[in-house]
Amino acid sequence: MRVAWKTRRPPKQGCSVSLLHRKTNLSVIVPSGEQIQYLPGHGYHHVTKLQDLTPGDEYQYSVTCDEASTKLTTFHLPKLDLDKTEVLVIGDMGTEQNGQAVASRKRIEVLKAATDLTVHVGDIAYADDSFLHASCAATFCYEAVYDQYMEWMENMTDSKPYMVVPGNHESECHAPNCMLNPTHKEHLRNFTAYNSRWHMPSAESGGVSSMWFSFDYGPIHFVGANTETDFPDAPEENYGDSGSVVGLPAGHFAPDGEYLKWLEADLAAANANRAKRPWIVALGHRTWVHKDGDLVEDAVAKAHKGLFMKYGVDLYLAGHQHSYSRQVPVDANTGSPPVIVTGAAGSDEGLEGWDQIEGTANGYDYWGTGKRHQVGTLAASRSTLTWRAHDSDTGDVFDTFTLHAPAIDFV
Repeated sequence: MRVAWKTRRPPKQGCSVSLLHRKTNLSVIVPSGEQIQYLPGHGYHHVTKLQDLTPGDEYQYSVTCDEASTKLTTFHLPKLDLDKTEVLVIGDMGTEQNGQAVASRKRIEVLKAATDLTVHVGDIAYADDSFLHASCAATFCYEAVYDQYMEWMENMTDSKPYMVVPGNHESECHAPNCMLNPTHKEHLRNFTAYNSRWHMPSAESGGVSSMWFSFDYGPIHFVGANTETDFPDAPEENYGDSGSVVGLPAGHFAPDGEYLKWLEADLAAANANRAKRPWIVALGHRTWVHKDGDLVEDAVAKAHKGLFMKYGVDLYLAGHQHSYSRQVPVDANTGSPPVIVTGAAGSDEGLEGWDQIEGTANGYDYWGTGKRHQVGTLAASRSTLTWRAHDSDTGDVFDTFTLHAPAIDFV
């Protein structure tokens, strides 16, 4: 488990994590690991890796920097042979009222107890859109908005895994202040804040930074895909979300071809391990099919879809579109995975606003709505994988389906 936190100033005496094993009452103090200041004048980010923990056991921890300590927090480490899990799924979620995300945050709180971990499929906090907040129009608020989001979500991230993949809104700060301030512009480009604040298991899975990685939880092998950089014609292949006109360099986290080579090797290994872990679920920000079977993001499809089909990815969870849609191949024998677009948690930019639709197009049966704020849950056993879309305002499950082998049953 990795513990990450931020301090406003560099600690004079350093930081440490106090860890208590609840079963044995064994207490250890782990010195702080990496300390990062990615933007001068805006605090220091710390991360410590806790190792040699016992699967299935419960621990408590607190962080101390100089004389200040956090509250004691409890977390449970899952067993390695866990055969069931339920996952909370978020996409495209902004910060509090300005991010139109209050309803989703309340729904997340309701679902917290029933879920083991959270996956967030990109566009986290929308700090790059901070200039859209009325109080930030003429000031620099990128860091303040990101801090606000982290504090808002702390009781989710402090006791259960919170896994993220990069979205386009992680790529840079494109607020007017950032464009006019060379320091802000340079130090916030190319996913710097994202990779400094989030710490995915890339080293353990052969990935790079928090840009691409994989991990196992219960009966699922999760693949954290990078739909933004490091493949031919990637959306941020050379420049961030503002494009080449603004000219903030981005991408190239590894030599050309390395990401797709890693992705194929990871998927091949997961596919060969089905007896132990039957499901492969891919997480990525961008989709290649959306709404009424509309084919989008051709470069993302070319880089990912063929590999997903080759190695039998069971489900692809994406966001980017500020709506909800479910696309399931008409012919299951094609090997193309069902695609869920769950990008409706709430952002400063609002929902897409289109009415409920359903039908068949481009080889997919589709269903969707652009008018509901929504989060999802994914329940897995060794024999079934059940997706549910929850209305953030009412709590109603308004769309659900279950994957079996080999059939799909709709409800």
